[in-house]
Amino acid sequence: MQLVPVENIGMMGVNTDVPAWQLPPNVWSDSNNVRFDDLSVRKSQGLKEVFDETTYNPMYLETYQSGSDTGTMWLSFSTSHIEVWDGSKWTEIRPASGLNPIGLNSPGQWQTTKLGSIVYATNGIDAPMYWEGDTSKRFEFIPDWASSETSGHRYGTAQTLAGFKSFLWAGNVFVNNDDTGSAQNKNFGRSVYWSNMTNFYTPPNWDIKDDSDAGFYELLDSMGGVVHMQQLRESMMIYKSDSIIVSTFVGAPFMFTFQTISPEIGVLCKNAVADFPGGHWFVGRSDCYVNNGQTIETKLTNRVQSEMFKDIDGDYAHNTYCVTDWANNEIWTCYPTVGSSRPNRALIWNYKNDTFSFRDLFEKTGHIKYGIAPVQKGVQWGGDVPVGDEVGPPPMEMSTNYYTGGWETSTDSWGTQSYDDAVEHLVWANSEDLSGERQLYRHESGNLIKGVTMPTAIERSGIDLGDPSTVKYVSAVYPKMWTSSADATFNVWTAHQMNTEDTVTWEGPKVFNPDTMNKISVRTSGKFFGIRMESNGDFDWLLSGLEWETATSGRRGSRVYT
Repeated sequence: MQLVPVENIGMMGVNTDVPAWQLPPNVWSDSNNVRFDDLSVRKSQGLKEVFDETTYNPMYLETYQSGSDTGTMWLSFSTSHIEVWDGSKWTEIRPASGLNPIGLNSPGQWQTTKLGSIVYATNGIDAPMYWEGDTSKRFEFIPDWASSETSGHRYGTAQTLAGFKSFLWAGNVFVNNDDTGSAQNKNFGRSVYWSNMTNFYTPPNWDIKDDSDAGFYELLDSMGGVVHMQQLRESMMIYKSDSIIVSTFVGAPFMFTFQTISPEIGVLCKNAVADFPGGHWFVGRSDCYVNNGQTIETKLTNRVQSEMFKDIDGDYAHNTYCVTDWANNEIWTCYPTVGSSRPNRALIWNYKNDTFSFRDLFEKTGHIKYGIAPVQKGVQWGGDVPVGDEVGPPPMEMSTNYYTGGWETSTDSWGTQSYDDAVEHLVWANSEDLSGERQLYRHESGNLIKGVTMPTAIERSGIDLGDPSTVKYVSAVYPKMWTSSADATFNVWTAHQMNTEDTVTWEGPKVFNPDTMNKISVRTSGKFFGIRMESNGDFDWLLSGLEWETATSGRRGSRVYT
């Protein structure tokens, strides 16, 4: 017998496009609810509730920090309401005249952008609006947008907004009246508009005149409409449905230049773009791409392209969005699977390691936002006087921390929570419109999802153990594992194949406890082998390697040719 090691098993992530028998031994052929980092495979972490339940089901999230260092305020956008969390309660701040609703089970998303001290928002069916960061004030519709006394413009809706330098941009705009006051009632889907320069503290005006900085440009190099706009370094990237245009600031009288950098590839929907150190990650109609400002690079082909795009729902694909988890060097592409109206699964790309993984979301995860969100529910611990000698210096100030479950049952690390409350995490919006479900949750908090354990799985088949031509006998598999609990158990299946054309034969499951066992006993023969490990408990785990105990049995069982 000999041991065949498979090391660095988190280096290359999962690949579902290429046949398993063609993959290197440290690539996984399937996975769910795990992440690949530090050359290892690790269970995805759980969630904890933050803040009180929102009044309306949250569909989109934004953060706001005032200059007074009072902490982070969270904005929750629902179908037709906007609320702000000021640290103690949710307050309604939608425009006083109300909003037209976005259907929870319909295509459509909110979008926000920040320019100076103001948050701007659009839902695509009402006029764009703004908020100055004062919880006592409501959102208001942008002045000089729906009406302008000086230029005669009457704008209606804008599908996308973006701040760029000192200008507010709007794309895919419905125009009611032109600059002469003549009725238009036309959607300029291929056009972008920009405001006059703003002082960052008040909303800009949109008077388009010969002596003003405001203007518009119609992008006619392709037929698609403007879908999303986002700054990339010193340029504005304009993502159409079928192309990408880069705009740069040149000053008066032309203000901006426009150049096509991708004449054939566009973006799937608004919000399907995310920043990362290498540029923009964005979702196209058949792949995901990286835009570095000059070239477009495909990322999913021959890796996980078919897994994502065969799974996405065609009717609600326009509810897809992307978010960057800066702390973990990841970008989450959240999309609705077939039969779902809002995202319920995420493709996760670690841009540092260039690995992919998949993660389950809520049944309707309207949005995920990166920001600071302290846990404010659970078991409170802390006090005025620390445990220890009460004689000596004055008692140190104790922070208040919250934990899920009781003292004896919680799996949290005591004493670390206060720092977690001061750093950014991903915050999920549960958009299920049910009482008790309208809640925000912070990622990387414990191992549970809404108090329930999370199933995880990793699988690899088609491993030839160094020689695809010989028949081998496998007697054991030795996982190199760490778990946070001595009671942690896994269900393990092993597989064998004689030829690549044969059906994979799985055997199991066998229960494996890494704390009390060092191997999974196997009695099987073949040329190709596999392993599948599943867990569903309130514990953390990490897998750093595998060793297969094998012996060569010969070269029988070769292919049959006809």
